[in-house]
Amino acid sequence: MNIPTFKIKTHVFLLFGLLALDQILKTWARNAGFATFHHGVFLGSELPLDSLNLNLAIVTSSILFLFLYFLLLIQLPKKIAASRLGLTLLTMGIVGNGIDRLLANKVTNILLSINLAYLYFWAGLLLFLYIFIKDRFFSK
Repeated sequence: MNIPTFKIKTHVFLLFGLLALDQILKTWARNAGFATFHHGVFLGSELPLDSLNLNLAIVTSSILFLFLYFLLLIQLPKKIAASRLGLTLLTMGIVGNGIDRLLANKVTNILLSINLAYLYFWAGLLLFLYIFIKDRFFSK
């Protein structure tokens, strides 16, 4: 496992920088008065759990995913190392909304049901899957 340390540090700084940007924009939207909120799990969908248990489950899952992120960041094979960016964006999306739930028991959206965490989540998931599938099925 010969992964240059600076590449891992870059992804960790990117993760925390994107988290900070997400939280700053959400705070700005709340203060400007055009933020919307939801207590659901995915784009406003609701689960039959009370708010405390749902938030506890989501925050716990976010912490677990953050731990797995650091583990995967180090362990990804060199030939699919480009998928680290996708993994970083995906993790930011999950942890960004987990922070909202931890601090306010709800997710802050900026426009309709969208916030940066959702955008990072989907961009990261698509990038990670694209690189993984491309390497797995289409490389020689």
